[in-house]
Amino acid sequence: MKASFLNAKGVGRKLSSLSRDYDDIRVSVAWATEGPHARALLAHSEKITRMIVGIEFYLTAPSLLRNIQPIKGARVNIAIKGVFHPKIYYFERRNKAAAIVGSANFTSGGTANNVEAALLIEGDKSESAFRGIRRSIEAALQSGDKIDAEFLASYELQYAATKGARERLAKPLFRHPVRNGKLAPLLTMDWEEYAQVVWAAQHHDPKGGLKVLRTARELFVSAPTYSHLPAIERKAIAGTLPRSTTKLAAGLPYSAWQAFGSMWGFGDLKHLVADDGELRISEALDAIPMTGEVALDHYNRFIAQFAEAFGDSSRKAGVASASRFLAMKRPDSFLCVDSKNRIRLSKALGFAHSTLDFDGYWTKIIDPVRAAPWYRASKPTGQTGRLWDCRMAMLDVIFYDPE
Repeated sequence: MKASFLNAKGVGRKLSSLSRDYDDIRVSVAWATEGPHARALLAHSEKITRMIVGIEFYLTAPSLLRNIQPIKGARVNIAIKGVFHPKIYYFERRNKAAAIVGSANFTSGGTANNVEAALLIEGDKSESAFRGIRRSIEAALQSGDKIDAEFLASYELQYAATKGARERLAKPLFRHPVRNGKLAPLLTMDWEEYAQVVWAAQHHDPKGGLKVLRTARELFVSAPTYSHLPAIERKAIAGTLPRSTTKLAAGLPYSAWQAFGSMWGFGDLKHLVADDGELRISEALDAIPMTGEVALDHYNRFIAQFAEAFGDSSRKAGVASASRFLAMKRPDSFLCVDSKNRIRLSKALGFAHSTLDFDGYWTKIIDPVRAAPWYRASKPTGQTGRLWDCRMAMLDVIFYDPE
């Protein structure tokens, strides 16, 4: 028997050549996705007699399952105990056999970009190693389920629903700042500690701030889009109410709406909100869903459209103006970052406040904070339940600095 070591790219190359040179192909893998490796192997689908794929953690692509569905020996394996985790590629021609066994899944990463370790073994198919491989594949086939229409419909639905979780888990580890061997309190507080810090804030009225956020949220719910709101309410949300106004916006005075930063000095924004330009801001806000998880894709679409709304304006959109709108619509997911809280917030999260841009707002603030125990806590009842609905935006109460 001949054995040779393969890395990920070596696995990909050998899958292509072996699928051409051998007559019987059998595959048993934990996960599979589309890509060059799939196209190369499935080009010889008439040779595939067994193909068993796992679906744990929704890492296998539904489109790949649809492509292998016509193969008579295609199955999905749902492990009852543990995780279905093999990575076996077996090839046979007359008395000869070859197999790739190792860490490489049938994915673009496993066959090209990942750090993988696998062995290619070649020899007579009667050898004990090949007999064991064939038994393993047959056992997986017998315990697998056929890929029928009912299964595909259910799997596709759940695959789409877990997209956000997969994207988060695929990100590299964010290294939070450590002081004296401990993470910043912001990242380690539980819900009770967080709520206690908010209610004890000295420079910001927690109840008043919470009322503003809840009122803004109610305004978004009350109208089809931001542009459908009366001008005074659009200005209140944007933070561009004139200082001289004596009218109430959604029942709250001018002073209340300044709780999360004033945008009055941003002339170009005032003009956009006051005239037909608010439609472009409204279209940007439509990218953020009213309920459910807010994903990076939602945020990126909002930022692209929000920045575009300013066109040839002399002053462009920045984190302060964009985050004001985001916090008003989804206070559970965003906070307004401005000159009054930026320095203390950046120190708590370990980045230079002068470097904060649109990308950094998500990667340095939103994403890390979402991992905190207080943020992930289940919604409590009563007044603290109302705070939970606005928990991200209410960080302003903690980090607000009037100086």
